[in-house]
Amino acid sequence: MDETPKKLKHDSNCFICLNNIQPQERIKIFGSTAADIPNLINNSINIDVSCYKSSGAFICMKCYKHLLKYDKAVTNVEKLKKELKEIYTAVSCYRRFKRQHRSAETSSIQQEPLSKTSHGKQLKFDNQVVGEPTKCVSYISTPTGDTNLVSPLPQYYNGPLQLVYNAFGLPAQPSISTGQILSRHLFTSSTPVTKPSREKNSLNKTNTNVTITVEYPSKTVNKTLTSEFEGIGKAIVHGPPSRIAKAVFKCESIRTLVIEQVLRAVSNEVDNLCSKRDPSLLRKNEKDDLINYDMLKLCEEWKRRAPIFYAFLLTCSTSKRHIHHSTWFPSIAVSGSILLKQRNNHMSATAIVIGLLLKTKSIEATLNRFSKLKLATSNYRTLLKLEAIGQSHDIRLHEVKDIIVNEHKAIEKKKQEVNELKTILAEQDVESKHDHQQESVSSKLKKAATELKDAQRKCHPGFLIAFDNIDFHLKRRNMTMTSQNRDIHWVNHVMIENRVSGNHLSSKGPKADIYDIPNIIFLPSVVDQRQQRLNYTVLVSRILSDYFDAFAEFKDVCVKHIPHKYSKEMSEKSDKVSSKQWY
Repeated sequence: MDETPKKLKHDSNCFICLNNIQPQERIKIFGSTAADIPNLINNSINIDVSCYKSSGAFICMKCYKHLLKYDKAVTNVEKLKKELKEIYTAVSCYRRFKRQHRSAETSSIQQEPLSKTSHGKQLKFDNQVVGEPTKCVSYISTPTGDTNLVSPLPQYYNGPLQLVYNAFGLPAQPSISTGQILSRHLFTSSTPVTKPSREKNSLNKTNTNVTITVEYPSKTVNKTLTSEFEGIGKAIVHGPPSRIAKAVFKCESIRTLVIEQVLRAVSNEVDNLCSKRDPSLLRKNEKDDLINYDMLKLCEEWKRRAPIFYAFLLTCSTSKRHIHHSTWFPSIAVSGSILLKQRNNHMSATAIVIGLLLKTKSIEATLNRFSKLKLATSNYRTLLKLEAIGQSHDIRLHEVKDIIVNEHKAIEKKKQEVNELKTILAEQDVESKHDHQQESVSSKLKKAATELKDAQRKCHPGFLIAFDNIDFHLKRRNMTMTSQNRDIHWVNHVMIENRVSGNHLSSKGPKADIYDIPNIIFLPSVVDQRQQRLNYTVLVSRILSDYFDAFAEFKDVCVKHIPHKYSKEMSEKSDKVSSKQWY
């Protein structure tokens, strides 16, 4: 501001928003606070509050929070700018600069000061003879000692992914001689003044041929590349190594061979890690080695001894957003250790450490630790998924219950219909025996009885509920009012569907009185005794083949199942449904 603002008297109003605030909610601008309030006000709203120092000005809590947010945002912006500059500077030596358009170059030349006398390129016309083509000589002015030659072509090395830098380190920049630099610039040559038009060139030649010439001491060999390898030749002529690599990888026949060579190199690196001559950290399983086990040291060893293997693991575990900051993860150490143990069983240091954690730590601590290693989710997430999976776990029980209830209602309704028809038929028998109405009722009764039997046969076989209880006493080491000893009683219910239906059996009452049944009915017949003897034979043969080595060779020919009426139904697997647990 050009003028110093006049001092204003604020008795109970905020300096920024002019809201009337209570004394306990006031924050003095020149008081002792963690934030520099005068500087924040000056930077945010361009107000110099130094002239209000003696007036006791203050702001409200809302404006104070806004100033803190502004300060935090400015700090974050500066931090991001610094990080972007560091990232750009770290890879600037591998950046490929695009050549400017000729019009841009011309405009930049025109904008140079007029005092500059030297020219980058000059044309000199010689004395010509009639009939000869017009020629000109192009040359470059000699630069001074302080002049830096800038090549219009991209630099030597166009860096690959940053993850490969993290795994292998930055590649060495090759030295480029002065002759190589000058070879990229204009040189003295004789060229025609008038260039042929592009239309004529396009009409004369429609295909591009790539030819490679190799000059041996004894001979010169010329080779015209096929269409499959033309891209590689063009990349060698025009592009940096990154373009050559892309062209090679696009060629299917060479790509397979390159991948094969990379896999062979990875196999050699892994063999070196698993060797006994220079044992890896995963081979050291002694007490001191396990105590000093560190996943960071393991990743550093892989980065030094197996860079391709480590670059593969790092690439698989890193997203593009964290590509510049990713050098190692605990999950990389775990995944690589699993792969190496699969290759060599002695690479077991990580497996031993994980086993010790499982054996000595509680399940909650183990889940939280494994969550950091990406082997499992945290204890909280695991409990949430258990609740999600266990939700509606007994819905099958309720569905079967509803089915059985509806079927029993239909059966009872059909039974009632059969009883009514029987009553009508009995009344008609008393009145007349040869009535047409009696025949109609009789046919309806037969049809209803048949439908009743079919409904009973197709009805759900039913289920039973088996349960078991677990009782234990949980004692507290330090018992308090809120932490008492607990008696826990759990009852686990399991629903098991019947494999053999008993719906055809009557549940109203016994068929006869037991005192009226003769004993001869309960005595086994000759057929029953023969069947019982056969059952004993099967059971004894199993016992002999299982417990006596001399009869073990007959185990395959022993009867595994005693045949009976429901052999087919009992051979099927039982359908079990877990029910609720009662506490």
